[in-house]
Amino acid sequence: MDYFNVLEIETVIEKTEVVKKSKFITYICKISNKDELEVFLKNNKSDNASHNCYAYKYGFKNAVYGYHNDKEPSGTSGEPLLNIINSKNLTNIAILVVRYFGGVKLGTGNLKRAYCSNAISILTNIVIKKAKLFYKLVIKFNIQDSKQIINCINKINETKDLKLKYDDKKVISTIFIKTKELLKEILFKIEILYEKFDYF
Repeated sequence: MDYFNVLEIETVIEKTEVVKKSKFITYICKISNKDELEVFLKNNKSDNASHNCYAYKYGFKNAVYGYHNDKEPSGTSGEPLLNIINSKNLTNIAILVVRYFGGVKLGTGNLKRAYCSNAISILTNIVIKKAKLFYKLVIKFNIQDSKQIINCINKINETKDLKLKYDDKKVISTIFIKTKELLKEILFKIEILYEKFDYF
């Protein structure tokens, strides 16, 4: 996979729906590890609810994923939430649906739709960005070489926002490129301080 979709927003998104007297409160959050998942669940699960069902996925090449049905029938809650995540090629995301039972049984089809509808609505209306495989490099070069190097970087850098930090007679910059071969014309004039090949 050459890219994954990730949420742009850093805050928890919440949406409530009532279906045949049962209240479904959906929470969606950007996460990147197990600790963040646990904090998200701790802050939003309700001990008074009938069910706290969720699905999650974080990481890229070796993603960690899972779901929890919290005693709801198989295939009606956690699994379809995870299917939504996978169908949209998302990662670094957690979806929690808190249900307060209203006394009317919904049946498996309606129950599945009730658990999923808020999540689908939220994910349709928020900003999602592509995380692609790049080399992230922090480079240093002499100020007198700035013009040539910056001209080259502007052609190959995958982010439009080029930030430069000046340190004495040196310039430090962070760039994202598809391959280091693109640096060949300026490689002898730069020092690579940091390098990582990953999804950004």
